[in-house]
Amino acid sequence: MSDERSPWPEDQQPQDQQPQDLPPEGQQPQDLPPEGQQPALPAFADEWDDEPEEPAGSKGVAITVALGTFGFWVVLPVLVVVGVYSMLTVYAIVKAVGSAPEQPNALAIALGIVGLITLFVVIIAVAISLIGRTANPKRRH
Repeated sequence: MSDERSPWPEDQQPQDQQPQDLPPEGQQPQDLPPEGQQPALPAFADEWDDEPEEPAGSKGVAITVALGTFGFWVVLPVLVVVGVYSMLTVYAIVKAVGSAPEQPNALAIALGIVGLITLFVVIIAVAISLIGRTANPKRRH
């Protein structure tokens, strides 16, 4: 299904054929000013401001958020090591006190590590959510 006025050449048309909507070669389209003249600006162009605006928000809040996020990522490896060590210690104590088999359960250890990492992800998500709420207060009507 092809459109008669389509600017794209059909498979059987030569590739150098001009689209029908363009003026003949050497002429400009009717809605453009002659070469060398500036086009007329719309009436509201005087309201345009070409000067860059200051970004919205406080630089202090932005620096605090950046430092807090950086600090979290720096401390995260230490938290993971301490968390895994603590989880394995609690697992060993529970295993020693209870009547569990002597062999450690690899699935229980893997699930503990997955739970620990999930906890850290939830903590950073909640922190980002709370910071986002304070940084973008609700608009008053």
